[in-house]
Amino acid sequence: AAETYPQWVAAITGKIGATIPGGFRLDSPAVQVFEKKAKPEVAAAPITESKAPEPKAPEPVTEIGRPRLSLKGRQS
Repeated sequence: AAETYPQWVAAITGKIGATIPGGFRLDSPAVQVFEKKAKPEVAAAPITESKAPEPKAPEPVTEIGRPRLSLKGRQS
């Protein structure tokens, strides 16, 4: 893998076997090697000052002390 890919990742799978001091044996092991592609560098976006969100009006409260349900802002 080191000769084929500049960066690589390996996944080892198998059935957990007998325990041994410090670990366990792996029955029927298999190894898969994958190329790890480098993420392209992204230029940092300029930081803009944003206003604090305006406070919402308090929701009406029903007799049982819970906010009334509303369908406003519902997306279809």
